[in-house]
Amino acid sequence: MLITILKVLLIGNSLTYYNNFYQQITDKCCDVNAKVQIDTMFMPGANIPQLIGLNIIPNEQNILDSNWNLKPQFRYYNTSNLFHINFKKLILNYDAIYLQPNNWTNKDCIEIIKCMLKINPKLKIIIYQHFSLAVWDKEIYEYELQSSYKVFIKEFKKHIDKRIFIVDFGEFIKTNINTWDRYLDRDLHPTKLGTSIMVEKLFEFLKKIINERKNSY
Repeated sequence: MLITILKVLLIGNSLTYYNNFYQQITDKCCDVNAKVQIDTMFMPGANIPQLIGLNIIPNEQNILDSNWNLKPQFRYYNTSNLFHINFKKLILNYDAIYLQPNNWTNKDCIEIIKCMLKINPKLKIIIYQHFSLAVWDKEIYEYELQSSYKVFIKEFKKHIDKRIFIVDFGEFIKTNINTWDRYLDRDLHPTKLGTSIMVEKLFEFLKKIINERKNSY
């Protein structure tokens, strides 16, 4: 049994919260008697900068510019920003954070992850690997997936599998591209089977973090 509660924050849009994702991962933790507190930040169609921003910047809806980047006055990951203290409090409150970015190469998203790692040295970050929308073309799919990952790995190579873990759902779809419609619906949201795969992959990392904490006591 854990001596303390593992506090986990799930951040994502409909690609994550479809098919009762939260309850499924909660049930998984209960099945192994893990003391885990799971909180969520979910919003349809939103990206990571927006999801976090709307939770730490009160009464402000228009925090993004036309390119889906945070406007300069709302870049809460900058230490000089008025809202940085709220961001810092949020990150220090969790042991693990799951992020479901729409785009791995989004500049704000990359800076946010860097800042999270710096603010909380003990924090584990679990990244949902987005899939290319070109599931109908294997060559395009593989190119887009690899190009996105190359940018990400360049920024965070030393942290991968240590403080950053990848829920490789995109690679899973690539491997099963001939039957992708079993895992994604016509709107490219996860089917029930797709969500169950995502839950299993996330749970494997949560178990790893839980075991690390057990061994440290």
